Amino acid sequence: MLIPRVVVALAVLGLGACEPTAPITQPSIEASSDVRTLISGVATVHDGDTIKFDGMRVRIWGVDAPEGLQACGENMPGDAATEALRQLAEGRRVDCVMVDYDGKNRRPNAICTASNIDLGQRMVEQGWAWDYPEYSKGKYGEAQRTAEAAGIGVHRLGCELPWVWRQNDKAGGGQ
Repeated sequence: MLIPRVVVALAVLGLGACEPTAPITQPSIEASSDVRTLISGVATVHDGDTIKFDGMRVRIWGVDAPEGLQACGENMPGDAATEALRQLAEGRRVDCVMVDYDGKNRRPNAICTASNIDLGQRMVEQGWAWDYPEYSKGKYGEAQRTAEAAGIGVHRLGCELPWVWRQNDKAGGGQ
């Protein structure tokens, strides 16, 4: 049974729920008693911190990856971050537990796992995303310090933090 997109959207927003009856190739939604929502299925990767289920974007909670147009010196690490997440998630069943909903960007923010691997944690460990302490409250801080000390991923490139880069870009001062 296919789940109509409007039902998926309502379930994600907490306005309704449906049983997870869809095959693994379709996203399924399951509302639990603690009002957290599970989104699962085979995902595709949108960028270094966003995945999609049948077109529905889900932001990986607590991390921030370099933007597609963000330059770090002469390097553009957005594509490398996207590829790193693709290696972790694409073609696999991904389970996401919604933490909150970003109304501005119209997408859920969720802790997502593939093969029991926390995708946010692994992206930070590999140096392709930063802990986003405003949201994570430091959940991935230790992984980031380890990646920084090892000089891997974005840490070897001297990148500006993406949330700072976005603010500067909006002000007309982006790299």
